[in-house]
Amino acid sequence: MVISTLQEILNYIPQRDPIIMVNALVSVSQKNIETMVTVVPNNMFVINKHIVSSYGVLEHIAQSYALAHSYINKDSGIGLIGRVKNLKVEMNAEILKPIKSTITILHDMGSTVLIKANAEQENKNILSCEMYLHFNN
Repeated sequence: MVISTLQEILNYIPQRDPIIMVNALVSVSQKNIETMVTVVPNNMFVINKHIVSSYGVLEHIAQSYALAHSYINKDSGIGLIGRVKNLKVEMNAEILKPIKSTITILHDMGSTVLIKANAEQENKNILSCEMYLHFNN
């Protein structure tokens, strides 16, 4: 585990409660990232009291990349989701159960990056996509 405390995470991402969507940076390299989040009931992405919206899982993926990017570069810039493509939602995620995401960096163009991501819960795919992210740092 590279980063696993809220205080450490807050050093690298600008989000604060109730929108924090990453609890741990499990592993990171120049091309691959693995993160986890366990969504709590008061999170703003919870719907119907026990389901994590797909928007929340997309935000988790974006925050996961931002955390790894900031950790590697030793900064905490502001990032934006530019585009999501090839989105495939396979099932709803549930609160209080860890969501594990794996991210592969396909193209790094400096302030813009294209990633491929997969999120799973209890070894079942939740969502996969490609995402363009833009950073202002």
